[in-house]
Amino acid sequence: MENNKEKVVLVRCKSYNLEEVKSSILSILESLGGIRKFISPKEKILIKPNLLSARTPEEGVTTHPSVVQALAEIIIENRGIPYLGDSPSIESFHKVITKTGMKKISMEKEIKIIPFEDPVNVDFKDGEFKKLEIAKPVLEFDKIINIAKLKTHTQFILTLGVKNMFGIVPGRRKAECHIRFGNDLFSFSKFLIDLYRFKKPVITILDGIIGMDGNGPSNGRKRWFGIIMGTENAIALDTFISYSLGIGNEYSIVKAGEKMGIKGSKI
Repeated sequence: MENNKEKVVLVRCKSYNLEEVKSSILSILESLGGIRKFISPKEKILIKPNLLSARTPEEGVTTHPSVVQALAEIIIENRGIPYLGDSPSIESFHKVITKTGMKKISMEKEIKIIPFEDPVNVDFKDGEFKKLEIAKPVLEFDKIINIAKLKTHTQFILTLGVKNMFGIVPGRRKAECHIRFGNDLFSFSKFLIDLYRFKKPVITILDGIIGMDGNGPSNGRKRWFGIIMGTENAIALDTFISYSLGIGNEYSIVKAGEKMGIKGSKI
């Protein structure tokens, strides 16, 4: 599917079998222009999964470790240097990476895990928000690969590619953002889009093999969807999914993208 010439790739993937997942991701990378477009030798590449809380992979709340491992192996095989990082909102970083299976992968593949701490203020002259506060370690990588999870969200309706980059805000600062914006989802969505645009991932992968509906992002019903998606433009991915589900620009991130004139926010 091409959304305003922004390509979004959907691949069937029935299980979290590592080889099946890896094959699906390789297919996505090839469809988007080939591995070398995204991974080069010696590049420090940050893998940014959804590590919302300390939940097991089987619960469908966080990015499955098989997706992270498959991507890490692809990076290593192409002589890149993978790192793994996120900023859980509430629970301790150590508890989250242990319960979600990320610590096990990092030890097996010798991947350094980076907690997103040490906030730093950055200028974003092209944004609706001219100053942003993000985790300082995020600035140290050559590229970011964003791995989101297909889930519903009680406040936003959905949580997909763009919102996953909220993770570059240090944990405690996230709570401050929720207080700051309150129920003004339109302004909050513009802020999330600016976060995404400021440190734009080279590619966004969506783990939709098992996702969540109902009372997401953490207490909904686990659902099998059997897909992995990929794109260079997470706004296009979010827009495609929202319209496919009949939500359209009722999803505030899509609506904000339209108003901001962001490419990929219209079907």
